Amino acid sequence: EGITLHLSRWNGLQMAVQNQWGGHDSIQKFHQLAADILSWFSQSNAPLDVEDLETLLHERMLLSFNTEIEDGSIEE
Repeated sequence: EGITLHLSRWNGLQMAVQNQWGGHDSIQKFHQLAADILSWFSQSNAPLDVEDLETLLHERMLLSFNTEIEDGSIEE
């Protein structure tokens, strides 16, 4: 729930979902991204590296929503 709330405040992602840049299933892709982030946090036995999370977000935005985020919001 916290991940979904945080993602819902990310303007770049919300624009992609609202404008269906990921197709008609953009909202499902949004929820899948939240689930994938939860898995990333919960399935790692090693210390987490924020750069890996940034890579996940960057790749998902590009592949799922055909969106290149260059405003620094991924790093935020």
